[in-house]
Amino acid sequence: MRAGMRVSDIAMISGFSDVSYFNRCFRLRFGRTQTSARWTWAPPRRVNRRGHARLSP
Repeated sequence: MRAGMRVSDIAMISGFSDVSYFNRCFRLRFGRTQTSARWTWAPPRRVNRRGHARLSP
């Protein structure tokens, strides 16, 4: 999955046809919402001199 993907896209790619059901399953499995998980699991980002975000090495 790419960073910045919508939850609905991730649900469809994962085989869920109902985003609400995907949300419930995700919360039951991981104990958190996708938004809170995204902030926790996302790699730190840096900004270069031109203001473009880059992934940290």
